[in-house]
Amino acid sequence: MMQAARPIGVGAGLTLAERMCAARFGRSLVDHRVWVLTLGQDLATGPVQEAAWLAGAWRLGRLTVIAAVEDGEAPGLAGFAANGWTVRRVSAGDEGATDAALSAATRSQKPTLIACCGEGAEPLLLQRPDCDAAWFQRQAGARRIWLKRVARHAQRHDFELAATGRLTPRWHVPLSDPAVPQTTAASTAETIRQAVSAMAPAMPELVQLPGEVGWAALPQHHEPPACAHRAGGRLTAGIGAALCGVALHGGVLPICAQKVGAVENLLAGLRCAADQGARLVQILIEPGDGPLQTGYRASLRSLRNLFVFRPADGCEALECCELALRRQEGPSVLLLSDIPVAPLTDRPSRTRSIRGGFVAAEAAGPRALTLIASGPELTLALRVRAHLARAGVRAAVVSLPCWDLFAAAEDGWRDGVLGEAPRIGLEPGSGFGWDRWLGPAGLFIATGAIGDDAAGIVAATVRRHLQSRELDT
Repeated sequence: MMQAARPIGVGAGLTLAERMCAARFGRSLVDHRVWVLTLGQDLATGPVQEAAWLAGAWRLGRLTVIAAVEDGEAPGLAGFAANGWTVRRVSAGDEGATDAALSAATRSQKPTLIACCGEGAEPLLLQRPDCDAAWFQRQAGARRIWLKRVARHAQRHDFELAATGRLTPRWHVPLSDPAVPQTTAASTAETIRQAVSAMAPAMPELVQLPGEVGWAALPQHHEPPACAHRAGGRLTAGIGAALCGVALHGGVLPICAQKVGAVENLLAGLRCAADQGARLVQILIEPGDGPLQTGYRASLRSLRNLFVFRPADGCEALECCELALRRQEGPSVLLLSDIPVAPLTDRPSRTRSIRGGFVAAEAAGPRALTLIASGPELTLALRVRAHLARAGVRAAVVSLPCWDLFAAAEDGWRDGVLGEAPRIGLEPGSGFGWDRWLGPAGLFIATGAIGDDAAGIVAATVRRHLQSRELDT
């Protein structure tokens, strides 16, 4: 049982992961149910109804939600019934009716909502008895029998790998195949889409939840696809909570690709996964055109135990994807772009991004300044460097795809990458958080387009900043 924020979405994810693991290893190894305790006043909220729709669409019959409805009514009950759930009402003090509803839920092929109605339902329902020594003793025999089944099972090795969070051997080969050099311009989003498709046959533990961007389902999936929209409304909040639930279950590695506009609805699920140390990979696609969104990178980077990767080109994207998939301590976000970018190197090194940042281009002599960027803005930084070189200003360019990894690197190495010269940060939108890398002599420039005209404008701004510092000194 669980009591948590947005518990029904997380419960749907737990149940979906249970079914996927059972399909892979069989019911002799994976055979359990998910029970969720919640409050009736939460049932009508948008995220809960989104999660209810997903659970109904996936026909998660092993999911049972027990809701305390103090006043006897809950406006969300009709929505659950319309979304394909079995809905039962019981009185808070009627033990016989409650036992019958619980028994019926274990036989249902659809998710079940049991509304525990009446005064005193909430304290009665949410009172959780302690599991004493006798309870554990009763379960010990069942566990011994299960361990014997595991020891004799033909898939014992694969099951133990999945249960301990380890990945299938050689899963990363498609990410670093030297026979496939990166020679043509491609967006980081397209690079990772192709990489995920290439890895999937060798990674049965990889689970891709449906997202708005329309990436094709992985071949090992046997689940009905959930629509990205329902009646004109987005399902991103429900998907975000379900993604967290899948990750909390274990045995699978969930990923999901969404447009960056969905980030506000996904934050609650990411925060839950980060707090619980659950491994997942959320992919967010940043559009190259359209209205500029601000603040979401700062919001993501501020979450404790959430690693945010923003690669600059296809090779760096493959490096960051591998780092995100290898991480076991919590969730990761890949901020990818749909802008085609010429490769900055011919092959992924698998070590270049491991510390979160590196010198992409050193100055031709002692540094006069250091340009720091990530994502498509790294290309802009290299163009700015060329403009400055023509004006006699020696600039280095630092790629900073993951702030968390960079912050964890050795102080001396990190200081060597950043250098002692004035530092200029380039990124669209908010500059919140950039002070830690720029220092008191630094400057953050909120960028727009990344063409040659923008490079000239940024270079002029940088030169004015250097001149003002010279006057000050």
